[in-house]
Amino acid sequence: MRLFLKPPCSARRLWHVAYDFVTKPVDLNLIRHQVRKAREHPRLVEENRRLRERLAGTGEIAEIIGNCAAMQDVFRQVRQVADTDATVLVQGESGTGKELVAQAIHNLSSRRECSFVGVNLGALPETLLESELFGYEKGAFSGAARRKPGRFELAEGGTQFLDEVTEMSPKSQVDLLRVLEQREYRRVGGEELLRTDARVIAASNKDIKQLIGDGRFREDLHYRLNVIPIVAPPLLDRRDDISFLAEHFLEQFCEHHRRDLKRVAGELCP
Repeated sequence: MRLFLKPPCSARRLWHVAYDFVTKPVDLNLIRHQVRKAREHPRLVEENRRLRERLAGTGEIAEIIGNCAAMQDVFRQVRQVADTDATVLVQGESGTGKELVAQAIHNLSSRRECSFVGVNLGALPETLLESELFGYEKGAFSGAARRKPGRFELAEGGTQFLDEVTEMSPKSQVDLLRVLEQREYRRVGGEELLRTDARVIAASNKDIKQLIGDGRFREDLHYRLNVIPIVAPPLLDRRDDISFLAEHFLEQFCEHHRRDLKRVAGELCP
């Protein structure tokens, strides 16, 4: 049996959303508990939306957990660049929260009412990358039964996040460079020249200068992406934040697995 709920007014549609499942044999106490949670869910979603709006108005950053000096410097940079249209390049090791930094920039900007569209360039083969980024027309290739908008089109007026940008092939780098320089592109198989107003934020965990020296990344593309550089510090430089992070993830895991909230005992680091 599925439990359904209505989305909050700001996101309401003609259908309902499946919130949870109840297995047989039926446990009435479990059903009561799940119904209470389902009824609370729309209110929590709406409160979260309003909280994000208030935080955006005050310049607070809700996406990132951190209180150490290194993260405070990142927060300062995020606030400074958020309400500009400058392209940002976020660099840092895997797991340092580069996408969270990008999301925070978007949420604090005047573009926050439009879409934040992310794409992992390292997960897409070159044959699909162009159509994913720029879309394609009906009949552009075998299987293209209809026109499909690309990520840049979906991010119009908002933010286009390009994760693992250094994984692009030389040809794809040229295509992206053209978009950054001219703010124009064409769908695959199309003739119409489309303008883009999406702000670009890119991220990489590689040493881009080394890649440029090795001839694996275009220097002119790096110049276009690296207008505002932000470095996400590794955990090694954030020892003071380990306790905060542990508590945060433990709370998430307990909620996800429907367990009573637990706390971490003792000091996690010197």
